[in-house]
Amino acid sequence: MSNGLETLISKAEQLTSAVENHASDIQTQMSNMKSQQTTAITELNNAVNTAISTQLKKEFYINAVNDDDSVTNHVKSIAEAVRRTPEHGRCICKVEGSTIVDELIYVGDKHLEIIFSNYTDELIQATPAAGFRIAPHASIAVIKGVARTALGGQPTDYSAFFKRQVMSSPILRFYETEIKLGDHDLAALGSDANTKIEFVMSKSKISKIGTENSHLLRFNGCASIVINGLRNEVGVAFVDLISGVIRSRAGIPLNIVSNVDFSSTAA
Repeated sequence: MSNGLETLISKAEQLTSAVENHASDIQTQMSNMKSQQTTAITELNNAVNTAISTQLKKEFYINAVNDDDSVTNHVKSIAEAVRRTPEHGRCICKVEGSTIVDELIYVGDKHLEIIFSNYTDELIQATPAAGFRIAPHASIAVIKGVARTALGGQPTDYSAFFKRQVMSSPILRFYETEIKLGDHDLAALGSDANTKIEFVMSKSKISKIGTENSHLLRFNGCASIVINGLRNEVGVAFVDLISGVIRSRAGIPLNIVSNVDFSSTAA
């Protein structure tokens, strides 16, 4: 009786061990399958992202000696580079030498980066009618070089170098760039109280070459303004170069968020 019970217990233990081993094998197989599935999904995502990036990211070399009819990415104008970039795409313009903007360039919902090879070449607004019209979700970054607004005439909402589009919430950034204010504003953005503008200047400089009362930024709506390491050589306070700030009776700005003090009581 005792031997029979011991035998049954031994067989039960063997069966339990076999089940545990089998369960462990199944768990290992499931873990391996999950790992393979994760790897496959990651590889698929990477392939899709690469394909999308290839289609959406366009890089151009801008030089006055180039031809806009070129089948290569070496073109003459920023306008042609923007035209060749699909909506929601990223247009990288590496500019060699100064370049003149003599037409109205509709940026669309694109991300435009204008990168100069040195700090002296210029991005020049030829006339008040020329410049960049920024769509609702567009962003523009100017890196290095000099941005110069047009001379002659008086500034209006439509004569700025970077111009507003209805219901637009654009992003405009300048890095290590000198702004030469002519007779017209650098930027006039936003169309009503529902629009939001992001304006950033970092390690840049402002100087004045015109005689009219032009602004760095004229805006309607709400604005986020971030300034870091700015040299102001215009001769007036930075806050006086920004038009569109709405203040309470106590002088507190109501439609702007900034690391610069825009209150009327600021020293």
